[in-house]
Amino acid sequence: MNRRLLGLLLLAVCAFWRQQNACAQSYAPPAPQQAGYSDQDLFGEPPTDYVPWGESYQAPPPYQQVTYPQPEDPQTQLFEEEMYFIEEAEQKPRKKKGLDVAKRDPVKTYVFWAPEQNLRGQDGDFSMSGFNAALTLPILIEEGKIWAATITYDQLDISTDAILPDTGIAMPDHFYQVNFGITHIRALDNGWQAGGMFSVGTATDKPFDDINDMTVTALAFVNIPWNNDRDSWNFSLFYSPTGQLPFPLPGIAYHWHPSEQFEMNIGLPFAMKYRPTERRTLSLTYTPLTNINVLLEQQLGAKVTLYGGYSINNKIYFLSERTDDKDQFYFFDQRLTIGLRRDLIGGFSADLSAAYLFDRKVFQAQGFSSDRTDQIGIDSGGLISLSISWRR
Repeated sequence: MNRRLLGLLLLAVCAFWRQQNACAQSYAPPAPQQAGYSDQDLFGEPPTDYVPWGESYQAPPPYQQVTYPQPEDPQTQLFEEEMYFIEEAEQKPRKKKGLDVAKRDPVKTYVFWAPEQNLRGQDGDFSMSGFNAALTLPILIEEGKIWAATITYDQLDISTDAILPDTGIAMPDHFYQVNFGITHIRALDNGWQAGGMFSVGTATDKPFDDINDMTVTALAFVNIPWNNDRDSWNFSLFYSPTGQLPFPLPGIAYHWHPSEQFEMNIGLPFAMKYRPTERRTLSLTYTPLTNINVLLEQQLGAKVTLYGGYSINNKIYFLSERTDDKDQFYFFDQRLTIGLRRDLIGGFSADLSAAYLFDRKVFQAQGFSSDRTDQIGIDSGGLISLSISWRR
């Protein structure tokens, strides 16, 4: 699996590099303007390739989707899906039943490879690779109402001889997260927006082998416009057995939007976006307990964006051979990422990135802040990834 993924990533790097060189040779920069929207002038007229603020991101505030691909905790992922569908609901309503795959269904795929690094605390080494695919299928879209189905498949492949030190269990070679969900968003007569998301699936090394390895994830929320609809109050209730806090978690936040260049979600979840120029954006998101994403983007052209960021990442599973059904198995790391994203034809985009992973560890616990067992450290190292996505 590692050799196939490495070959795929190397081919993608070569193709991506050749395409960038071709674009660089054919690209003619626009002529200087006497007055325009530039890094020095925020108040002039925008250039012809200017993208309005409300259309420049895949998801509106307060839960912006992190641009670079990475594993996500279920709370962050569900909040991002919530805001994606709210964006759909806020667009001009259009009665339509059934599927409209050619225009509406978001598709995302992601592969990565992290080369071999030494284990800490025992002899041996550790490498990993993975594949993720996500599909959203609108079922019913009509005025003030959206129903949609979601399907996700996430596979993590491990190459190691590590033995979990407390239980004596050999670390499995494969982990899976498979989820099937439904989302509903509706606009209320008083101007509020309400909705919910519900999914069932599995997160384990032996999918669908035991009922105790099944997962049920749910989110309910209401958004209340405030301050002449410029701001809003956001209330939510979230639960996932594979979250860092495996119990119902309430959320309350005030979305403050004082200008087109700045907005902030004050509360939990927390989010901030600052756009000092038309081509540069700084974003920050946080969900409990340690899910942090910081992202700086610089648009290099109409279709190319360079970015860098810092994140804390968690992936949580249930070991099929765990001694207590409440035990969760954690993959934890911090990472610095740099990448390049390019829009392709037909709504497709490619994202190629490299990351430096540090503070890496695996362990079992009944909650992130609970007593830990079977902890194994992993030396710092690199990771390369390729993401292909399609949006309507």
